[in-house]
Amino acid sequence: MRQWRKNATAEFKEIMKMIDIDYRNSTNKDKIDFSLMKEKVIKWHLIMMHTYLEYLFTEKINANFFRLGNSHFAKAMHKNKKIKLFNHYVLEKLTFKEKFELVKQIYSISITDHIYKNIEKFNEMRNLLAHWFSLEISHKHQWKNSITYKNQDILSVRGLTVLVDDIKEIFEHMQ
Repeated sequence: MRQWRKNATAEFKEIMKMIDIDYRNSTNKDKIDFSLMKEKVIKWHLIMMHTYLEYLFTEKINANFFRLGNSHFAKAMHKNKKIKLFNHYVLEKLTFKEKFELVKQIYSISITDHIYKNIEKFNEMRNLLAHWFSLEISHKHQWKNSITYKNQDILSVRGLTVLVDDIKEIFEHMQ
């Protein structure tokens, strides 16, 4: 095995141990908490997809105000002082919903009610995931042991399938 792969594997194992997903070193394989592993992976994935969607909104807003093609945005964002200031003092202050509304207005995107509702539901679910441990959210949802999306538990294959299909549809519409 090449050295870089050994290093990457060792680092991965260490990270898994740090976040309590050290199933390979478990002394009792029958007691491995795969449900905890599944929950962490799904939550991570969904928060990353939400972050990427918000990045797409930011990219579209910048492309409009600075007349950039989307392919030039990433390079220009780090080099152009006006773009840096605009992002820091304006866009970073906007919420996900505000960026979404701005993108809709700028591009006059004809977003169907279906897509709009999916983005709203996805944002609500992401906020629930991100703030799960706050007292306000925990008390509000303590009667549930699951996080649902369109009446499906997102920690189930069926629920995750519904959510991932909707996310793919949103990304296709936004591109």
